[in-house]
Amino acid sequence: MENVKVTVEAKDNCVRVLDVEVPAEEVNKQIEELLEETKSTATVPGFRTGRAPRRVLERRFGKRVRETAIDGAVAESYEEALKSQELTAIADPDIQDVSFEENEPLKYRAVIEVSPRVVELDEYKGLVLERGVRELTDADVERVLENTREAHAVYVPRDAKAAADGDLIVIDYQGAIEGEPFEGGEGENVTLVLGGRGFFPQFNEALRGLVPESESEVKVTFPEDYDRKDLAGREAVFSVKVKEVKERVVPALDSEFAKEAGSCDTVEEFKKRIREQLETTERNRGEAHVRGQAASKIAESSTFELPQSAIEHVAQEILEEKVRELHQAGVAEKDIRENEDKLREGCIRDAEESLKIACLEQEIAKREELTVTDEEVEQEKADLKETAGVKAETVDSYFDVPDLVERYRLRMLRRKALDLVVEAARIKDVPVAAEEPTEPQQGDEGGSDAEQTAE
Repeated sequence: MENVKVTVEAKDNCVRVLDVEVPAEEVNKQIEELLEETKSTATVPGFRTGRAPRRVLERRFGKRVRETAIDGAVAESYEEALKSQELTAIADPDIQDVSFEENEPLKYRAVIEVSPRVVELDEYKGLVLERGVRELTDADVERVLENTREAHAVYVPRDAKAAADGDLIVIDYQGAIEGEPFEGGEGENVTLVLGGRGFFPQFNEALRGLVPESESEVKVTFPEDYDRKDLAGREAVFSVKVKEVKERVVPALDSEFAKEAGSCDTVEEFKKRIREQLETTERNRGEAHVRGQAASKIAESSTFELPQSAIEHVAQEILEEKVRELHQAGVAEKDIRENEDKLREGCIRDAEESLKIACLEQEIAKREELTVTDEEVEQEKADLKETAGVKAETVDSYFDVPDLVERYRLRMLRRKALDLVVEAARIKDVPVAAEEPTEPQQGDEGGSDAEQTAE
């Protein structure tokens, strides 16, 4: 479409207002083409197909043809307007004030939100950064070794021995309120650990000291704020039968354990592997901190335009992930709801930071003319299969989707940009206070670039 006139006005937070004019002849040309198409296919009483006079066609189909032509001209000119102004909209436009009068150009206004952008990027080379360094000790290795033993503990029957804290017991129970059973008040082969979380404290008190095949009655008073209103504040009596009592046994620290837990022949070899993994984890944690520090420093001293819709979208994704984590940690739904506003505020701040970092990385990549080649993408695929523990077919299916490949390519480009910043920085190693190190994962290569959701 030719001779489209566009004026652009910048509003707050990436909002742009485009006033667009399309020459009348361009719209009239589309009207004529549509009328010809209509003439060749329309059925008009009294005329053979394709033989209806122009005036009849205009009277019968003119309004619809005109509206269709205007809609087409708006759509086509809008794309042309974005291209001519080098703008990228992140959502559908709000088209306003469309007018097309005889012998006048088609006019309309398009209100859009454009991609987040860096308004002013501060210096990103020669940054002074600190890398925390912590020397690992034998105590760190021993701590991980003991945690590993605890993780490989098994439960074995205690026979006739009385149940104690830490034991796993298997019970059947039937509850009643005022002598009447209630919905959800019964269970069979239910397992619980004495002294642990779950069930009511009264259960722990009543079941301590019992042996298999013994029975007991347990009185429980439901909390006033209990989720089920029909039970809140009421007392229930549970008839409980203990079916099994199992004792938790931690494996001995010997070569058999080293082989099972660490695929090592001896305990000393297992300790050496743990130390190596801890060193890798600590090193990668330090590098990740440097990268995060670099991105945050540049973001703090640069200025950005961030569309509100993008902030809200990313914040919602972060919030949903945090809520999932809280559920998995056993936090009550009621407590999550009570703190949702505070959670959301934090997620908005995280979203803004995420978007800023994504913008500055892409801007640096642009200024430095960085690219990601097809060969580098193929190497990334191979690395994922080899080091990330992802099935080869899963990786292949992901990289078979063009949109996903482009998103991953962009992530790689942003990683390259931050690599450049870190390589050009002056990094000072700073001793950090001793603390419990991150547990290494078997085969962990340590750390990965967190996926930003700003693409």
